[in-house]
Amino acid sequence: MAGRKPPLHGERIAELSWAINADHDNATLWAKRAAAYEELKATQLAIFDYAQAIECESIHGGSTNETYNALFKIGWLYTKLSKYEYAIEGYTDLIDRYGDDKVAYNNIGVAHEKLGNFQEALQHFDLALEVDPDYYY
Repeated sequence: MAGRKPPLHGERIAELSWAINADHDNATLWAKRAAAYEELKATQLAIFDYAQAIECESIHGGSTNETYNALFKIGWLYTKLSKYEYAIEGYTDLIDRYGDDKVAYNNIGVAHEKLGNFQEALQHFDLALEVDPDYYY
């Protein structure tokens, strides 16, 4: 509709919640609502919805790109919450599903560094460089 303003995040969440109730197995809807929650800094709700998107795709199939993005976002959001063990799990799941990923390896290294696990951190930084020797973050 021309000239229509985009809905406020709260309104967007309400619209997406309605859509999810009508189509509970739609991973894209869960991911879109997660992103809206993320914009509102409702991090735990965003993580829950990203996990629901992953579950929908695991059970019903769908875009593997959606799962990749959701796994990455879960790792990132847990890092922002300083829940580094959970961040490591999210990034590790991403690597297990999609193979070597320089950014995921780097972020695991950062999480280990924050936890004081310096040897593990260095190992993951090295893995990031093995994937891409020119990688610098």
